[in-house]
Amino acid sequence: MENPFLFGNVVKVDYFTNREDELKTLTLDLSSGQNVLLFSPRRYGKTSLIIRVLDELKAKGLICVYVDFFRAASLQALGKIYADALTRAAASKIEEAIQFVHSHFPTIIPRITVKGQDSPDFELDFDVPRQDMDKWLDEIYDMPQRIAERKKKRLVVVLDEFQEAANLGEAGTVERSLRAKIQHHDQVSYVFMGSKRHLLDELFADKNKPLYRIAKSMPLGKIAKEKLASFIRSRFHSVKMDIDPACIDRILEISGCHSYYTQQLCHEAYNMTVPQKQVTEENILKALKQCIAAQSYAYTTLWDGLAGKQRELVVALSKLPGSNVYSKEFIDRFNLGSTSSIQTAIDALEKKGIIDRENGGFVLSDIFFIQWVKKKIA
Repeated sequence: MENPFLFGNVVKVDYFTNREDELKTLTLDLSSGQNVLLFSPRRYGKTSLIIRVLDELKAKGLICVYVDFFRAASLQALGKIYADALTRAAASKIEEAIQFVHSHFPTIIPRITVKGQDSPDFELDFDVPRQDMDKWLDEIYDMPQRIAERKKKRLVVVLDEFQEAANLGEAGTVERSLRAKIQHHDQVSYVFMGSKRHLLDELFADKNKPLYRIAKSMPLGKIAKEKLASFIRSRFHSVKMDIDPACIDRILEISGCHSYYTQQLCHEAYNMTVPQKQVTEENILKALKQCIAAQSYAYTTLWDGLAGKQRELVVALSKLPGSNVYSKEFIDRFNLGSTSSIQTAIDALEKKGIIDRENGGFVLSDIFFIQWVKKKIA
C-alpha cells in the first residue's frame, strides 16, 4: 500500500493539503485578468497551489505558462527560458513550435532537439543576437499578449521566484521592461511568485519602483490547524490506519502547522506504523528522529558555516520563535550585544535562507533544524 503522505515534490489531487479558499480566489482573479503577487516563506506550498490553479484554468480553456526564474543566471538565460515556456504553451507539437518561432523570431534560428520516439518531446534553444539584445528581450516580453490575441484566449503567466530576475543586468532593467509591456497586456494575467518577502517588498511596495502596485498582493499563510488536522486524519484513514486526536495534536505541535513538515513527519510516521493499524505517539517520536537524522549531515554543515553571532541568534529563535530580535527584552535575555551586530547577523541568515520574517518577527525556516538545534544545545 502506498504511503498516503508526499513531500518534496509538487503535490496533486489527494496529496494536496487544504487550500480551497486560496484556490478559489486565485482562479477567479486570474480568469478575470487580475495580476497577483503570491508570496510566502519557502515550502508553504506555493508551487503546488499554483499548479493546481493552472490545472483549473486550463480546464476552463485558458492558456497557462509557468516560468521558473530561479534558473536564470543572466539576461540571455532569462530570455531563453521565457521564450521556451511561451513557445511550449502556444505549440504542443514540433511542427507548430518551428512555425511559431519562425513567425515571432524571424531573425533567430532555433535549435530543436527531439527526445523519445513513441511520444517525442523536444527541447528549444535560441541563439541570442550579438546586437540589439534589449530589442530581442522586448519581443519576448511582448509574446504573451501576441499569443493571446492569435489564439483568441486569455493567457496566464506565472513568473516563479521573480525576485531573482531583479538581480540580472543593470538595476531595474527587467522590471522597467516588463512594466512597459504588461501595462498594455489586456488579455494576459500575471502571477509574480517568490519566497523572499523583503526583496519582493522592494520591487512591488516601493512607489519609486516600476512594478509598484502592478499586482494584487496575496500572502500565503499557514493552513488552519483544524483543516490540517482533518487532512491528516483522512489520509491515514485512506490506508485503514487510525490516529487519535491527541496524536494529531502532537504532530501539529512539532510541525508548527507547516504543511511541508507536517507531510514529511506524517510520511515517516506511516513508515514507523506499518503493518500496525494504530498510529501512536511512539511512532511519531521515532518519525521525528528519522526526519532529523536524514538531514543531520546537512544541518551540521550549515551550523559549522555560521559565525558566532549567527549561531547565538539561531539558538535564541529556536527557543522563542517569532520574536522581535531588536527588543531590549530579547537582547538582554540572550545577551546578544549591539543592534548593529544583530542586524548584520540577520542579513546573513536571511541571505542563507535560514530565517524568515513572520508577523513582525523572525522564525527559523526549517522546523526540523529547530529540533536539531535544541538537541545540540540541550
